[in-house]
Amino acid sequence: MEAKTQNGRKVDDSLITISMLLPEIWEDVFSLLPASDFLTVINACQEWRQLLASRRTSMLLPLVLPVLKEYLPFQTLLHCRSVSKSAKCYIDEALTEYSSPLQYFQRVSCKDEWFQRNKIHQVIETMNLKYDFRDRKVLEKFLAHFTIHSYASSSSNEDANPLLTRHVALSLDLSEDPDEEVEMITACQLRRLLLPNYGAHVSVFTCEIMTGFDHFNFLRLLLLLCHLPNLKVLKVVGSLEEWMEEAEYLRVAEFPDLEQLETLDLEEFTDLHVEGALGPSLFKHYGPQLKTLICSGRLFDATTITVTKLNIYLPNLLYLRVKAVTSGALFKLSKIDWQLECLQFKDILSSDRRLNLGQILQTVNKFGKTLTHLELLVLLSSEQVNRFDPSKMNMMPKLKTLSTTLGNMNTTWFWKFIEDKCQHVRELCLHTDKMVTTNDRELAKRGFRLLPKLTRIVFWIFPVNSDSSHSLVIQRQTCSP
Repeated sequence: MEAKTQNGRKVDDSLITISMLLPEIWEDVFSLLPASDFLTVINACQEWRQLLASRRTSMLLPLVLPVLKEYLPFQTLLHCRSVSKSAKCYIDEALTEYSSPLQYFQRVSCKDEWFQRNKIHQVIETMNLKYDFRDRKVLEKFLAHFTIHSYASSSSNEDANPLLTRHVALSLDLSEDPDEEVEMITACQLRRLLLPNYGAHVSVFTCEIMTGFDHFNFLRLLLLLCHLPNLKVLKVVGSLEEWMEEAEYLRVAEFPDLEQLETLDLEEFTDLHVEGALGPSLFKHYGPQLKTLICSGRLFDATTITVTKLNIYLPNLLYLRVKAVTSGALFKLSKIDWQLECLQFKDILSSDRRLNLGQILQTVNKFGKTLTHLELLVLLSSEQVNRFDPSKMNMMPKLKTLSTTLGNMNTTWFWKFIEDKCQHVRELCLHTDKMVTTNDRELAKRGFRLLPKLTRIVFWIFPVNSDSSHSLVIQRQTCSP
């Protein structure tokens, strides 16, 4: 059927129907548009702008959030999630970025530097405490909230994500108090209510096993991992006793597929079994996809973790942090063919009498061609370094950031080392737990004369018995803090 306008032109009836839609229908239609398209519509003519006036704030919010997040309190930004679906998506995506494997590594390997440069991360850490269910009170509060709001049973909340930072921490320990049975039931409730429904939202998972890694705890760990298909970071805390018979079971067990797993954190896991069990098992199942390994030096002391197996199991490793360095770790790492981009050595195992700290530079030299960030948070004396002869080291052509302890700056080997091997460094970070003196600052400026591309020197001060830290920066332009 056709209709005519006042001037006699024929118009399709369907067009008249569309143009005569009620204003509230148009509002619903345009609310489906992306924010940028919605902006185009309201700028098209005054009529559309007036019609959609009530939707402008909520629809255009995502366009200004990238700017607002730099100035508004983070709690205010979280409230913006309720303004519109697009705003919620933007903020959730931003939170997801802070739970990425790379961000996790930065948080662990250079926590205080990371916090000072990105204030928002302090808020993220605080938010993570709400999902640290190793604290029974936190667990009970969370479960009470779920029960009241019936999240798990509501089909309308299938896409909801109550884990905003995508981080969950659980303990598999059973309490020895009289309420042990109650605690077991509570833990089961958590697994039944939370992980089957929302496990797909978890990116970072911390599993603490402090009472011994026995057969049953291992089965519980596997069960939990089965509910975390999008897991990217796995941290295990606890210990495996040397006499544990389940070590062999651990090596032959079937692990679930975790295709997105990139980071393995075993720094707080102690494997006392002489052959190693958990580490080799995880390497065998997930090694080729791992890009980041965070561990203690003792991990490499296991007899089953050979240089050959490390090369086979972890061919794509890019980021490595080793805390409490051992002689065994340095020996094996100096023979591995990894293309590391970031390497950190943090402290040494003081009880290891075979440890020759000069080997640290030998190990650094192994990865020197690919390193972009080196963190030597170990004090090395000139006598120890000279045993290795640093002049034999290769140039590090890609190294952009060098972090070390302030004490190394006062040794004779350090300046020769950075002049000969670190010519492309742009930032030098010096860590100390003491007050930075005028002499320290003047000595540090020597770096500007030796390194042509160095743009700034940062002193990171971590006072003893304090959780806070602060920095002092010297820029090349003024050579003054």
